Amino acid sequence: MMRVLHVASIVAGLLLTAACGPTVTRVVSGSYRHAMPRELAEAEQLGCATLEVDIENLSATLRPIGYESIALDLEPIDESEWEQGCHAKIGSRILEAFSVVLPSPLVIGDLVLESVRLFAGCSLHSVGLEGTIEDPDSNETREVEVMFQDPATTTEHC
Repeated sequence: MMRVLHVASIVAGLLLTAACGPTVTRVVSGSYRHAMPRELAEAEQLGCATLEVDIENLSATLRPIGYESIALDLEPIDESEWEQGCHAKIGSRILEAFSVVLPSPLVIGDLVLESVRLFAGCSLHSVGLEGTIEDPDSNETREVEVMFQDPATTTEHC
């Protein structure tokens, strides 16, 4: 009998989650620091970089260490184009996103990003920048994702 009740409670929880739909994670204004300075060779220039986000003014400032600050204008993206991510056993999240309006590619040293977007991260205190880069050896274009998180929630020391 206990097993039946346990299974019934799990099924009820899954149905409730499915009925409510996925959770929306929004980009929050604040200061973020590059969360994975050593994980992506392409993002080496962003090690210890900070990203100041101001959603009210649709702007952000990227401050890479050793390079000039870069002002970014943000443009809302229609909710139907937000990505679904952060998959878990009982659902996923819809991640709010903004286009980064650039007159030309975002260039930081050897890193050149095109079609840049700012999006909410899976954790409540994170955001990401994604864009495309061209591999100079193969001339193939691929997506790169660089994550930033609230400095108070990271153990990385810069």
